[in-house]
Amino acid sequence: MGCDTMAVVDDRLRVHGVKRLRIADASIMPTITSGNTNAPAVMVAEKCADMLLQDAGVKVTLPRELSKNSKPKKAQKSATVATV
Repeated sequence: MGCDTMAVVDDRLRVHGVKRLRIADASIMPTITSGNTNAPAVMVAEKCADMLLQDAGVKVTLPRELSKNSKPKKAQKSATVATV
């Protein structure tokens, strides 16, 4: 990923030289993580989905629960169960 001659995709995951094609998997990473690649690949896919929506003119917002300004929810009281 990048702007050099060896890069396959740009910073918006668009394939150089091919219109309307994006790559959203672990192959775009310059260096592969030493651990499981599932989580990084999912994060790349989520970021790609956000970029697609932005390019289409859709406003991307976080759900209220994930917003920085939202207050944490109070913990629910746990129910006690009496055994007889």
